[in-house]
Amino acid sequence: MSEKVGTFRAEHVMGHGIILVVSDAEDTSMLRVHGLRKPIHEKTKEIKAANARSASSLDTTMFQIAQNELLTTDILYYQAAANLQVKADVDAAKRRISELEKEVKDLKATLEPLKEADSEAAGLRTRVDKLKARLQNQDVLEEEEEEEEESSDSAEGSDQVGEQEAEEDQELAGEEKDVAADTEKPPPEA
Repeated sequence: MSEKVGTFRAEHVMGHGIILVVSDAEDTSMLRVHGLRKPIHEKTKEIKAANARSASSLDTTMFQIAQNELLTTDILYYQAAANLQVKADVDAAKRRISELEKEVKDLKATLEPLKEADSEAAGLRTRVDKLKARLQNQDVLEEEEEEEEESSDSAEGSDQVGEQEAEEDQELAGEEKDVAADTEKPPPEA
């Protein structure tokens, strides 16, 4: 069995040691290594074991890289979902704000006529208080007049008192009509 390696030719020869043969025509050398087979075989086993370990390390590293990529992708999906939820919450809050702003505008529009009605009611209360005071004054005056009538002449005093009472009754009736007209007035609408 012979193999050509470059300009050297190695042949299998029985025996121990190294035989170097140089050919005349090709200027080649023959080399036989018999005693080095076992160390070469052991070295080859070590190389295969080292290659297996490096391949195992490479596989482990590649697995860890793939696992980290999956974790990164999972985190990105989680963040995207969280961002979408936040965006949906913000949109809902904006819609709620616009609804509340519309309600505030409507309530302000409703409040204006109520403020006007309240101011009119306050004016009417003061007017009613004045009329009550005037009515009390008239009651007091009537009582005084009745006492004066009893003490004075019945004919002359009764004519004058009747005329005064008629005038006061007309004034009261006019004021009552004004109050009735004010209370019947519908509140202005916006």
